Amino acid sequence: MSAPNKFFPFLLSLYMATVGIAAMYYNWEYARRNGFARWAILGEIATTARALVWPYFAFHPGKTELKTTPLTEQQFAEMEVKKAILALNYSQQAAYLLNSNPHEHLEDYPNLQDILAYRRKAIEVGQSADTNTLNSVFPGLGDRFKGEFIEAMSLFVHGYETQSDEELRRSKNLNDEWADWYTANRKAIEDATNAAISH
Repeated sequence: MSAPNKFFPFLLSLYMATVGIAAMYYNWEYARRNGFARWAILGEIATTARALVWPYFAFHPGKTELKTTPLTEQQFAEMEVKKAILALNYSQQAAYLLNSNPHEHLEDYPNLQDILAYRRKAIEVGQSADTNTLNSVFPGLGDRFKGEFIEAMSLFVHGYETQSDEELRRSKNLNDEWADWYTANRKAIEDATNAAISH
């Protein structure tokens, strides 16, 4: 292989290495400025695309942000529904760990820290969801999601941290209320949320 033919692949591999570094930086910056939930739903694609052309942004400091247009009502509803779904998925991971090998006392679970981590993620993502938007997707969804589901997760974590049996009991009761309501309306809720996230 001639010297020019060797040099081009070297330059390409070197540039792709800088793209990887830029992607890590832009993803971190986006998550820091906009929060983990928004980064998890929207940020990774935009920041990765930005990293591919990082020299443009590096040499045009006045254009560090890509031009954006306001979200449509449909797009905003989709974003909020995806937050709720992500929070529910985190909670389901915690529930699986709790139920796969039940113990009488919470502190006896060998994977307790994983359970708490999943529920903290559920709280973080779920609290960022807009209540009114979820209510517009399905009547009462936002109020129930925040007032029962997220509150149950918060009481669980705080009850463990403070060793409060009362908060753990309230957490279970609220979670049961949420589960009963969701189960009774599951088909209608799933139809409404699927409509919100479909284009």
